[in-house]
Amino acid sequence: MLAEKNFFKYLLILFISFSFSSKIFGQNRFFRAPECNIRSGFIIPHHKSIQYLAKGFVSSAEVSLGFRSDTSKIWQKVHRFPIVGMGFMFSDFNNPQILGKAYSTFFFIRHPIFERKKFSVNYKFAEGIAYLTKHFDTDSNVLNTVIGSHFNIHIFAGFETEINLTRNIKFLAGIGITHYSNGAIKIPNQGINLVGISAGVILDKNRSKKLGNLEKIPFQSITNYFVILTTGVHQLDIVGKKEYIVGSVSAEYSKQITAKFARGGGLDLFFDQALEPQNISETDTDTKKKDPVYPGLHISGDYVFGKVSFTMQFGTYLLWRPYTYQYVYSRFGFRYKFSKHLLANITLKTYFSAADFIEFGFGYCF
Repeated sequence: MLAEKNFFKYLLILFISFSFSSKIFGQNRFFRAPECNIRSGFIIPHHKSIQYLAKGFVSSAEVSLGFRSDTSKIWQKVHRFPIVGMGFMFSDFNNPQILGKAYSTFFFIRHPIFERKKFSVNYKFAEGIAYLTKHFDTDSNVLNTVIGSHFNIHIFAGFETEINLTRNIKFLAGIGITHYSNGAIKIPNQGINLVGISAGVILDKNRSKKLGNLEKIPFQSITNYFVILTTGVHQLDIVGKKEYIVGSVSAEYSKQITAKFARGGGLDLFFDQALEPQNISETDTDTKKKDPVYPGLHISGDYVFGKVSFTMQFGTYLLWRPYTYQYVYSRFGFRYKFSKHLLANITLKTYFSAADFIEFGFGYCF
């Protein structure tokens, strides 16, 4: 209880600081947009074992600070000057003994979809790190079959309506999905998915101003070729909790067809230490072919924000499948191009609705 009170005090201090702090971020072409939200929702029972863990409504509180920049950067004009920023959120899963609570910090982007003078409809995406107070433990919490570690990924996606209350104060109402999981670094990792509604206020002193010029921006198609090397770890068995090294090498083609979107495809070569002969028992029935290296082919679509892109890939394995239950795979994540030829990559590889592993890596662009 004391930790929760201290957390809410921390949120209040942050919100006041965001609203009335020095004008360092408000000078020149950057504008602050502090906000606070409350959320209410429920856990989606995407697996049978989760049904008995969802005991009622989940409540959340969020405070964040966003920035809007009125600059001449093309990506900001194309995306109608979105708000980007950082936030903090507390969630109570309404099951204190088994699921506990979650404390998250994340980066977000709010992208206008439809705008009028008095209101707008926005898409919001957030990703960060969450600390969950309860996780699976063979001694103290065997009933928690969804979360295997304290630290997890926090992902949110949803839609919000922004309505003018005064010149500078806006009312927010939205609906969205929040996801918590650790990418199979520690199992069990079925994850927690929340769907809920939200209400809040945002102090946006510049939405009443005309930000930049939204005239049609000329665009020339861009073609890129990438080689990307990634690595990570995952677990396959609760008993023993051994971690196995995984990774991939990918050769990709991408063509940016508009200022916002790119499409392409590529070849993947995956490695999974768990499939080495010495790590497979004679009674194992989950492997299709006992080979730690296996190829795949994927198509991709990217949503581009200047140097940052959100990538989505869907693929199938070639020649053989690594496990009998894996027919296809997908990737979701971010890439940041920090120079003309070099980029950083963080993606989550999944099969159907389950996480396989988190990929961390770097790439070279030709």
